[in-house]
Amino acid sequence: SDPDYFLHCKPNVHMMRVLEQLTQQASSLLHVGIITSVALTPKHFRTQSQAKRMWLKQQLSERAFDALTFDVTVSSKAQVAKERLQERVQYPVQQLTSRDFLIDDYMVNILSWDESGGRSIKYANGINNPRSYNGFVIGQEMTSEDIVQFLLAL
Repeated sequence: SDPDYFLHCKPNVHMMRVLEQLTQQASSLLHVGIITSVALTPKHFRTQSQAKRMWLKQQLSERAFDALTFDVTVSSKAQVAKERLQERVQYPVQQLTSRDFLIDDYMVNILSWDESGGRSIKYANGINNPRSYNGFVIGQEMTSEDIVQFLLAL
């Protein structure tokens, strides 16, 4: 596989605007982070992690990039979120809560997050089936401002 594959991916400009706007709202009550999956093999883990981080840095303003956390995983995004939350609150976190949101387009991640106590929002990316999930769904037909307002109202 091409080690630079992720560096050449076209950004979803719509969701990049959402990230920019959410990081402007970031505070002690609102934490914005990226949890991305990478391959398990050591070689691919390192190259994919670096490429995804570099790609994200190229897409976002410096202020937005610096305002969010960036984590990579080969397993559960929910587990990474629990560990990150535990660092912030300074006590053991057994479950996510309905205040812990995941926006994802992949049902495996969505269902795992829900099972861990968090609240998932499926991103209908134009390829996946928005009707495959009974929870919240956001899509490309929504403006970035509408998505941010929707998220902040939850």
